[in-house]
Amino acid sequence: MATHDTRDSPLTVETLVDGTESIDRSLATSIFEFLLSKGYASEENGSAAIHVDSPDCLELLIATRTAHQVIEQSRAGTEPIGVEFVCTLPENDPGFEHLDPVDFDMQQITTRLLTLCRNASEELVLTSPFLEIEGMEWLLPGLEGALERGVDLTLVSRELRSQQPNHAAVQELFNIAAGLPGQLEVYDYYEPDPDDQYPEYTLHSKLLIADRSAAYVGSANFTKYGFAENLEIGVVVEAPAVRALYSVVAHLVANSGVRVEC
Repeated sequence: MATHDTRDSPLTVETLVDGTESIDRSLATSIFEFLLSKGYASEENGSAAIHVDSPDCLELLIATRTAHQVIEQSRAGTEPIGVEFVCTLPENDPGFEHLDPVDFDMQQITTRLLTLCRNASEELVLTSPFLEIEGMEWLLPGLEGALERGVDLTLVSRELRSQQPNHAAVQELFNIAAGLPGQLEVYDYYEPDPDDQYPEYTLHSKLLIADRSAAYVGSANFTKYGFAENLEIGVVVEAPAVRALYSVVAHLVANSGVRVEC
């Protein structure tokens, strides 16, 4: 907080506004009205003024400025939150035969996923328990384009060893990523139960996170059924809170995921 060097020089609304970056005239006027009521300031030449010779008064002014800065920083850090619902309509259901997602004020899930891929500039994170080449065909062009631009891609799925259900789709992604500037990392998150019927733990989340600031969260697996044949609903969120989603996946990768090589 800037004040005059001489304690004999009075501090007024004008000097307070001119000497600080965070206090405007309205706030300064309110401060001085309060100081007048407490006896810290006096009327001089028709306006309130104080002589900065009281430690209590200085502490009050500093505390007021600090509180105001916190409020302003909080306001400046508030970012708009974008929320958009997306869906897949079952193409084989006669009840939806002549309808598209736009008829429900939504976009097709695959359309919005491709937009997230296209807009990413640094990083994509994808999680899905089930992957199919036939379903991933909708998404692969967007992932390939991102990798070509140098965007890094992290994929987390399950049961990715050779001959397991998701292996072929992952191998196709490795083939596409070969030689491209973006880095592809794939992780298997699946701990089998001793009787091998149900896992001890695994994932069931379906996410696509772009640059830690926008994310798809929904019911659709990255399969033909998820992208064309089932009724699926999801949401695309653009907000600082997306970082929370990212942090969960990052923790999984760092602590429990098994790195898969091509």
